[in-house]
Amino acid sequence: MPVTLACTTHDPNGNLASLLERWLPEVLKRFKTMVVSSSPGLNRATHNLLSANGVEVHVLDQNDIGVNYRTAIREGSKHGDIFYVDLDRILHWASTYPDELDRARTELNGKEWVLFERSVRALATHQRPLVETEKLFTIVVNAMSGWGMHDYLSGAFFLGKPTAEILNHKLTRTGQDWWGEYYITLLQAGCTPHFIACEGLEWETPDRFEKEIAAMGLEAWRARFETPDEWALRTRWATDFIEGALTTWRRKDL
Repeated sequence: MPVTLACTTHDPNGNLASLLERWLPEVLKRFKTMVVSSSPGLNRATHNLLSANGVEVHVLDQNDIGVNYRTAIREGSKHGDIFYVDLDRILHWASTYPDELDRARTELNGKEWVLFERSVRALATHQRPLVETEKLFTIVVNAMSGWGMHDYLSGAFFLGKPTAEILNHKLTRTGQDWWGEYYITLLQAGCTPHFIACEGLEWETPDRFEKEIAAMGLEAWRARFETPDEWALRTRWATDFIEGALTTWRRKDL
């Protein structure tokens, strides 16, 4: 069965347009079909670049991150198995570790669910508030599943069509809590993920801010993501991730 690349994006300002011009052809060499779900207000240049290259684009009416992910899974799985990666992340992966991306695709045969986790080095490239708070979700998921202390929030995974259909029928969460619902829904359906650590899943956000980084320097730019506000945001998100897992864990209709 063919593998469709499914992505989500949030790009109202067009920061992805230049990256798409450079690296979308490399991505499309590897996937026959590509589906992107976007939050409202997708930049016209970004939208046009995707559409002109045959990408199926779905723009949401409301800015609900859980709905965005669910739409990517639902629309992508209409074509078959899906290889999900955040749009900016797949562009970074294809531009920095293309051979690893190719190897990752060859690891899918016979599998229904694969989590592409960030390697130790790749995870450490991210801002500390993200790294430290996401550990809490890892602890909770492992406590429920026994799968181990893995990276469950890399934003990269493979779903066979039957596994994707479980999610299409069960997922209801609209916010960040969708992550917890996603994992525990598949756990309760008897699914077990395979794990593959990847270097190409290093922090991709700097790619979209080359001008700002050139003007102020990387360390000064990174300092924006080490503030009390960032710690508070990431802590709220971690709480949402965990609440989604706990709520799903307690449901009786799965």
